[in-house]
Amino acid sequence: MKLELSTNIMPVISVGMYGTLLDANSMYDHEEQEIYLSDILTEEEKDYFASADFNIEKYKELVAKRAVEAIEEFFDDIKGTIKVKLISNEKIRSPREYNFYTDEMDFTVEIEQEEIDKIFRATVNNKEFFEWAKRYKSYDGFISYMPHTWNDYMKAIGGHDLERAVAMYLTYVAYMREKDGYIGNYYESMIENIGCNSGLLDFYDDERACEIAWKAWNAA
Repeated sequence: MKLELSTNIMPVISVGMYGTLLDANSMYDHEEQEIYLSDILTEEEKDYFASADFNIEKYKELVAKRAVEAIEEFFDDIKGTIKVKLISNEKIRSPREYNFYTDEMDFTVEIEQEEIDKIFRATVNNKEFFEWAKRYKSYDGFISYMPHTWNDYMKAIGGHDLERAVAMYLTYVAYMREKDGYIGNYYESMIENIGCNSGLLDFYDDERACEIAWKAWNAA
């Protein structure tokens, strides 16, 4: 069967780009810093890079691409525990204002009924899982729609809300593996894979920009 999930209900990774290390302003500084670290460039060449426009739409595409790769890597690694397949993903959705929401990415997974049954057996008597699930309960200023109690979760995994039930279990599996250093620093991975992409900066003369970039990076 197909389930519609998102990085909001399955926060194994985050694509939030406001006030985080993935903030476009931080990434621009990271890109620009690589150029300014080179002592071989002239002041004119450095100023040329400083005048570039940051391509925010391309940046979102790169964040989404890396997020998809990370989800696929995660699903591949846990296939001995639970088999889930990523079959499609959407663009990153950004809120008009960041007061209550952040960026998120929707994606579709495919999972067989036998895997749903496996999740039921893995959680029905799992006290550790429901102790962990308490993080999803509502509190002042936050209303949770996740099935974090035993009764609500059993209803959800029984078919009432499979999307949230499966997403919670996958997040739990990720959490248990993270304690062993499985996920590591996801933000660092994003910056490493995205920050080295010079196409994030828009120039009036791309050929001139490439000449300067190659000059700097070959000297590094």
